[in-house]
Amino acid sequence: MKHYDESNDQRGGLSYLYVIPLTSFLRYRHDYLTGLNHPEFTRLTDIIQLPVSEGTEWSEEEKITSGGHLYSIKISGTLKKSDRIGPHLLRELECGSWMVLHVDSLGVCRMSGSEEVPMRFELTSKSGSAPSSSNIRSFTFSCSQAAPSVICSVDLPI
Repeated sequence: MKHYDESNDQRGGLSYLYVIPLTSFLRYRHDYLTGLNHPEFTRLTDIIQLPVSEGTEWSEEEKITSGGHLYSIKISGTLKKSDRIGPHLLRELECGSWMVLHVDSLGVCRMSGSEEVPMRFELTSKSGSAPSSSNIRSFTFSCSQAAPSVICSVDLPI
């Protein structure tokens, strides 16, 4: 009899989202044995962990232009009213330049953005027409860079 192993290897979305100010990023330390990059940080207290809700996603689209490869990176999701993200933090996110460390639901850790091409935060708020969609705040981190997001291994308290 054939046995079908039903695993959750196809679930999508992000599990963790860390927003890193450029001033807190030190460098990548490359492990030649494993081939992984380990980001190192100067101030862990400046790193912002954003709540991740269902539907938070990362996308990376490669385009070949006359100047070479271009990767359009986008991380998007929603902030619920219960997430208690205050206006001061939202203003800081809107005004800053960021690198974003994200872990998908399969455990793959990536760093998007760089010191040369930081990610920008945009917030969209709307009332919604149904009670289930009231006071929805959608966010997007985006950038276009010459290299794909860096697959890495990190020692943050994930």
